[in-house]
Amino acid sequence: MESVLLKLEIKLAGNKGKLDDFLKDVGARSSTRNTSQKILHATAFVIDDSEFSKIYTPTNKELINWIRANKPESVYEMAKALKKDLSNLSKTLRALAQFSLIRLEEGHSVRRTLTPFVDWEQLEVRFPTAKSTKRKAA
Repeated sequence: MESVLLKLEIKLAGNKGKLDDFLKDVGARSSTRNTSQKILHATAFVIDDSEFSKIYTPTNKELINWIRANKPESVYEMAKALKKDLSNLSKTLRALAQFSLIRLEEGHSVRRTLTPFVDWEQLEVRFPTAKSTKRKAA
């Protein structure tokens, strides 16, 4: 079985106020998932390039690997298995989903469950080049 590659492009969206306005217009994140091609494309808009490193931590990498290996049916099941606070885990998973590192699907039960999925085995992250982040002098 071939592995699926997630190509994540990080784009800078300026200061917080501009970012909020921008995201309201185009949506927080965009992604294209076509696992038959074995490549997933995603774009994350951030204020600065350190924002991604705050999300893709060793602890969160372990969560991603746990999801991949255990395929939990819900965030609740995952919290119970890992002995983690449901609210904190849910916030972390939503942050990972914003960067397309995981996918959260709503269940069809009365309790509105969320099921986490990891669709990729390899990750390629592209940050803006230094040239594109320079600002012109006034």
